[in-house]
Amino acid sequence: MDNKQLRNYLIFLAVAVVGIVFLYGAISPYQNCVRATQQVPYCVENTSW
Repeated sequence: MDNKQLRNYLIFLAVAVVGIVFLYGAISPYQNCVRATQQVPYCVENTSW
């Protein structure tokens, strides 16, 4: 694997990780609860996938 392929792979990997983190923040029941109520202990106990 040459440097250009490695660079492209690392860029793709970074974009994929950022996308996954963004989707988690957008659709996670826990994150939605925290945004709505600001009560972390309540959200930990009452949310699940």
